[in-house]
Amino acid sequence: MNITISGRYGNRYSKINEQIYNNKITQLELDFSLKRNWAKKYYIKFYSNANLNFSYSNQMKPISGFNGKILNIKNALGQTFMVDKKMNIVLLAENYVNNIFSSYQNNLSFFELKSNYNINKKWSCGLVFSNITYEKGYSHFINTPLVQSFTHVPLIPRSILIRVGTNF
Repeated sequence: MNITISGRYGNRYSKINEQIYNNKITQLELDFSLKRNWAKKYYIKFYSNANLNFSYSNQMKPISGFNGKILNIKNALGQTFMVDKKMNIVLLAENYVNNIFSSYQNNLSFFELKSNYNINKKWSCGLVFSNITYEKGYSHFINTPLVQSFTHVPLIPRSILIRVGTNF
């Protein structure tokens, strides 16, 4: 188990209509990870990250649409089951919850299932089911007194991949 907590506090200056404003910023971040295996047959790995940002500015407070606090959370769970020495099955699950406390909250869950088979020391093959939940895109929006940002990343649609590989 691994836990990391970090924080930052500071000032950032902005220039609006030829005036300089002092803006207060606080960022708190928590990382948590856990790894475990049972008899070298079943492996599990969990990772979570929470990032909380506070921004405050007396000058920007009256402007509507700005939010002084933004919370983003990412959770990831990886599970591996060893069928035998040659074959394993992996399930990856990720969940993103962005912009908590704002009207732009976004939630995305992403799942992937993999199967790997080692034919011999030189050859291997596998099957991958990707984007099982058929998410079309990932959006992230921030609107604070100091930052306005919008990101949208289109995701590859649900797909099946057959893989054959060799080691030289």
